[in-house]
Amino acid sequence: MLPDKKGGVKQARHYERENSIVAHVINNLTCSMRFEGDLNVDLNEITMNMVPFPRMHFLLSSLSPLYSVLSPGHAYQPRSIDDSFREAMEKPNQLIQQANPMEALYLACGLIVRGDKVQVSDITRNVEKLQKRLRMASWNMEGFKVGHCNRPPLQQPYSLLALSNNTCTRSIMQRLRSRFMKIYKQKVFVHHYLEFMEQSHFDHCL
Repeated sequence: MLPDKKGGVKQARHYERENSIVAHVINNLTCSMRFEGDLNVDLNEITMNMVPFPRMHFLLSSLSPLYSVLSPGHAYQPRSIDDSFREAMEKPNQLIQQANPMEALYLACGLIVRGDKVQVSDITRNVEKLQKRLRMASWNMEGFKVGHCNRPPLQQPYSLLALSNNTCTRSIMQRLRSRFMKIYKQKVFVHHYLEFMEQSHFDHCL
């Protein structure tokens, strides 16, 4: 539910919620380029640390607290920074609905924290907890990239964006391929593309 211009309440459209989530992800991802921080990181560093092999470049993202993004008019509920780190790794906060990285293997993990009340000691403590909790690849047991921006998001004391290079993306890709094949076998919508490419290109990608 979102407040309208007359002071009432209107029902949020689905695309408004999705747009809000995307905007917050990009906002947190690029915050170090716009504001000062103790551990600022840029996009080049994230790519270098999060993608061990060129073909393993599918990153999962999660936000905490997520309720503030879905319901901007909702009053802030006190949460500790430890709760935010814990929630960011759980399935309900993953921005891909059927992704559950806790049941798969982490190749690398990136954490971007915003908030002037968050101390480096808070981040260090929680990263140590995650190292014990997450299943990391044996060749990258300490594969955490951490960023800290001093400027908190609007109407929030702090927030956390977690980026995960996780093997659970394999099952996601398999589901997409399975659904695509059901359509492609019947050549549904293929004619829209044949003006620009050969049908053999589809077969080559399979």
